[in-house]
Amino acid sequence: MEGEWTYHASLTVYDSTVFNTAVDESYDYYYRPIVVAEQIGNGINYRFICMAEPKRKDRETHFALIAIHKPFHGPGYVTGINRI
Repeated sequence: MEGEWTYHASLTVYDSTVFNTAVDESYDYYYRPIVVAEQIGNGINYRFICMAEPKRKDRETHFALIAIHKPFHGPGYVTGINRI
């Protein structure tokens, strides 16, 4: 149903593709998605809970919530990254 969040205990190949297309390597962390929820509206909104592993030794590993919007036509893009 439109507007409701749907939780997925494991990522599909499509979920992984959306994530890998939207999250590039310019961030200070490597993000490894663990679970995902999606919401259909004007495109699809995703919320990925990820393990954030630092690229530098002076930072610490933590969990992160990455929000991605995927329009019906075109690639997805990150709308927010929050440490949790």
